[in-house]
Amino acid sequence: MAEAPLLLTTDPGERDRTDALLLGLVAEGDREAFGRLYDRFSGPLYSAALHILQDAAEAQDIVHDAFITLWEKASTFERTRGSAFSWSVTLVRNRAIDRIR
Repeated sequence: MAEAPLLLTTDPGERDRTDALLLGLVAEGDREAFGRLYDRFSGPLYSAALHILQDAAEAQDIVHDAFITLWEKASTFERTRGSAFSWSVTLVRNRAIDRIR
């Protein structure tokens, strides 16, 4: 794996670049990059799902499903349309809303 820098900065641009790099590596099937992306995103994504669903088990299921989609569809991410994190939050949000329906 091409080594993505660790997040040691609070600069949002640097975080976005690192996230996009990791997602690009995930698109190539890099499991280590997927693990790093999981470490970076899982907490905030779980919080978003929990906020919408108000159910811990349902939130866990939604985040799990979202990460499966991230793995399978990483190559469809378009950096020009937003950050990797915002794309991930959108996946979680949409799934959570669908679950409520």
